[in-house]
Amino acid sequence: MIGGPHSAAVATVRDLVELIHPEEQSAVQRALDEALQAERPYLRVQYRVRTQAGEWKWLETHARIMERSAGGKALRVTGTCADITERKNFETRQAEFMATVSHELRTPLASVLAALEILNENFRTQLPDDACQVLDMGLRCGNQLASLINSVLDLERIETGLHGFEFAATPVKDLLVRAVEANQTYATRLAVALRVDPPPGEVCVWTDPVPTLQILTNFISNAVKFSAEGDAVALGCECRSERVRLFVADCGPGIPESTRDRIFHRFGQASNQERSRVSGSGLGLSICKALATRLSGDVGYRSQPGQGCMFWVDLPRARSVTENRDRKA
Repeated sequence: MIGGPHSAAVATVRDLVELIHPEEQSAVQRALDEALQAERPYLRVQYRVRTQAGEWKWLETHARIMERSAGGKALRVTGTCADITERKNFETRQAEFMATVSHELRTPLASVLAALEILNENFRTQLPDDACQVLDMGLRCGNQLASLINSVLDLERIETGLHGFEFAATPVKDLLVRAVEANQTYATRLAVALRVDPPPGEVCVWTDPVPTLQILTNFISNAVKFSAEGDAVALGCECRSERVRLFVADCGPGIPESTRDRIFHRFGQASNQERSRVSGSGLGLSICKALATRLSGDVGYRSQPGQGCMFWVDLPRARSVTENRDRKA
């Protein structure tokens, strides 16, 4: 990849790190140390290396510790290195395009909505009933369009890697509680209860809390709007050796067989949208899938028609704060 001969080579980790661009050296070294010390479940880093021709090339490394001693020392690591220079160049062009699209779409729409809101707040009482109906329709459609534009741009940023993440060992209980707090007002407005079944003990996942909460929020929103008044939506987790499944379960109508194979596709809404009490853009679940992929996780669901639905996101399990503290001690 860097222009050397096609032959077996022996090098120290220090030798390899010195090939990395100075701006990324410390981050790569920190990530490597955390993986060796089991503070993170895997190594996934992007960085530039200098080729023998003196040029800089982008690489992405995925690795995992496959064997440790009885004392926990890393003995063997397996991984891959991929040349992502072309992808990085594309992402740069994509970022420029997204900035242009965002400006050209959002700016005029924001001006139109602002004008309609001023008209609604200051002059509504002076307008005839027919004009008020047209004004309401304009505000409603404008806000729906703004939401759709934001969702499309968010999805494009995520899928092209323009959405940066900050990973850390995050307690599952905190994620579930924060998700309920963030969506309590919405659930209360639709007369649906939110219930949390916290995990026993301290269970952590290796993730960025912000996009993870975005995934849970979307699951909760869908569960609430398909639930009847007085129903309850449950949040909880299922723990495995290397993964943790965070789930949101409801007692709604479930997902029809006819739409199950495209539920996570763009605009792949279930065919029973008339049962929903709130309309949506059809992009929420596709955004969840894109976010989960970038978080090295996965999404899915279980459903029986008429018996509710459970949506879940699987994330890598991480050592808890207590385990790391005890290990260092």
